[in-house]
Amino acid sequence: MHKVYNDIKNDYRRKALLKDLHDNDPVLKEVPEDTILEWYATIYNFAPRLSLDKNAVRELLQTFTRFGRVDLNTLQSIAKTEESMAKARSGETGWGEMLYNLTSGYGNPRA
Repeated sequence: MHKVYNDIKNDYRRKALLKDLHDNDPVLKEVPEDTILEWYATIYNFAPRLSLDKNAVRELLQTFTRFGRVDLNTLQSIAKTEESMAKARSGETGWGEMLYNLTSGYGNPRA
């Protein structure tokens, strides 16, 4: 995990994103920076591309804040989103199909 922390701290985009969210979001402002970094590292591990989307990261970090932890269902969801986004970018799947599959629980054994 130490390598991930270094990767995040050395990437100006990620560092700026986290600083902006921590400094300006009223919910995240109350969370210790170390906790934000830990949660963000988890997002980065499961969904590196998604971890650069400020709105997605804000929503995820606020969710983790509300529950006080990272939950497996959210991790499954972001990993699935990352995979679907990669397929859509490569042309393997259309964006519309990708969104439909994500919202309908495609690939989710409980859906």
